[in-house]
Amino acid sequence: MVAIRLQPGETVTVNPSPELEPATGKQENFDFLGHTFYMASKELSAKLPFIGLTATEYDVWHTVLGAQLKGGIVPITVIKLGERLGIGRKEAGEALARFLEMGFIWLER
Repeated sequence: MVAIRLQPGETVTVNPSPELEPATGKQENFDFLGHTFYMASKELSAKLPFIGLTATEYDVWHTVLGAQLKGGIVPITVIKLGERLGIGRKEAGEALARFLEMGFIWLER
């Protein structure tokens, strides 16, 4: 159950889940609560254009967000991250190091 608080005069539209995709024959439900999509904070998203990310860092950031599991765990190696983006391990690692430095991500040891 999801509670949505509407102000007077506001409305909400609920659309059905997407139709079956012919290529895979698989239907997914998108719930924004940890199943398929993850959302960074609105405040962080608003500041991303002002922190001087390179194109590679921007791509790495969104790839990491998209790879998250419930609870925020990102089970992807630097090598696999680089492969997904068509960049080297070093470039992917440098981008992750910058996010670690800024406190956007952390390593669990």
